[in-house]
Amino acid sequence: MNKRGKTNIVLGAVLLCVLLASIVFVMSDAVGDSVNLDLSISGDNLMIAYVVKNSHYVDENFVGILENDDANQVNIIEDKEIPMTDFSEYDLIFIGKGKIRNINSINMNKPIISINSFHGRDLGFTDRDGVSRYVSNSVLKILKGEEEFKIYNKPSRMLGGVGVSAYYLANNNVMDGVIGVAKISDEMINPGSVIAYKDNSNSNRCFFGIVETKYWTEDAGVLFEECFNHVMGNVPEEEPECVINDDCSTGFECVESMCVEIENGTGMNQTQIHDVKIDESLTNAVNGIRIKNESGEFLLNEISELKCGKYTISYRTLNVGNFTENVNFFGNLGNFNWSSLKENLSSGGSTTTGSKTITIDNSTFELGNYNLTIRATIVGAEDAVPQDNIKMREVNVICNQIGNNTEEPECVINDDCSTGFECVESMCVEVNNNPSSGWLCEDDGLIRDDCLSFSSGKMTRCYLNTEKTSWDSCSSGWKVVESS
Repeated sequence: MNKRGKTNIVLGAVLLCVLLASIVFVMSDAVGDSVNLDLSISGDNLMIAYVVKNSHYVDENFVGILENDDANQVNIIEDKEIPMTDFSEYDLIFIGKGKIRNINSINMNKPIISINSFHGRDLGFTDRDGVSRYVSNSVLKILKGEEEFKIYNKPSRMLGGVGVSAYYLANNNVMDGVIGVAKISDEMINPGSVIAYKDNSNSNRCFFGIVETKYWTEDAGVLFEECFNHVMGNVPEEEPECVINDDCSTGFECVESMCVEIENGTGMNQTQIHDVKIDESLTNAVNGIRIKNESGEFLLNEISELKCGKYTISYRTLNVGNFTENVNFFGNLGNFNWSSLKENLSSGGSTTTGSKTITIDNSTFELGNYNLTIRATIVGAEDAVPQDNIKMREVNVICNQIGNNTEEPECVINDDCSTGFECVESMCVEVNNNPSSGWLCEDDGLIRDDCLSFSSGKMTRCYLNTEKTSWDSCSSGWKVVESS
């Protein structure tokens, strides 16, 4: 057999392996259409309304979990049936997928679980920007407190296909009173909460964004169980950290079931906390964020103007907690983002890590107002006072870049030019006050008597109309010739 024949055999074998792998992947995906999780949602004989756009949006896995081995009754209510439905008969309302036209006709004074991506605002979870979608090329993981969970058992529906997605409430869209329970484990992006609660006197609610049930891990099922039990008021009590002082380490005492430090042996106690903050008392700064231009001047206006050029953004972060921390820093201005890490920031210490020099030009920033945002987050711990970890200040980009030239224009209005010149297309051009004169180009001996104005400098352009859109060029410059 020749060399070419052997090569074809090898290529054929490789293609066959790829084809078999794809078939196995697709078959495994088909097998995954149902989940068999040992969940123990609390409550028997419950009436549950499963609300969807239409029957095609029903997830049978959710139906099976909610029925709880036929202990509960689940009724499918399509959008068109909502106005005729008496929701007061139900113990729980489960909002499924799809855009539901009659969403506001649902009785909201009931426990609610939502997996819906269209009605975050209607259900009180988000502002008008609504629920967001997250897709990754790797298996999705979430953080609940300091614990990380894998929520899906594969990254995509098929080999090389689009990733399995989850919904989340973006940090900048979430409404007041919404408590994030678990967030997507992506420290560089920190998009927001994939599970969140909102409770009031009439209704406990849970947003649950892990919607692809056929790819659930056991951990995903347990998280849904917790969501269900929360809205039904069946949250189990956590075991106390301590009952007596002997349950605590040396130097700590048991106070209200928590171990707290004994301060100076006096019996006065102080709870140990993780807490960093951006220092808003920083000098030459607005709301804790300092901006300095290339000339070394600090921009202190409430809305500072950024012209073309380089600016140094700086701030100071304080560790006001009781532990040495690793801290991530994130900065954002328009579509420009940056991040950095400070390791081992001691209790009582400070750092300017996260400062950044940025270049303002029209290739990155369009003209207009922007919010400059700075955020600090503790790695692996929950900040006791997260609201002082983020600072913002408004800036106005006025960079008038022309082509690749980042210098300021020669003029903006006529008053920017010398006497006898006017401002045309950001340049000062001479005004022709003697239209009866002729003008000579010594390059070719041409004389024109229709020049209305000229470009500044050597007067190489003779403008032929008032709009300055038509001209005749002379490299040596046009010279005046008195008319006879």
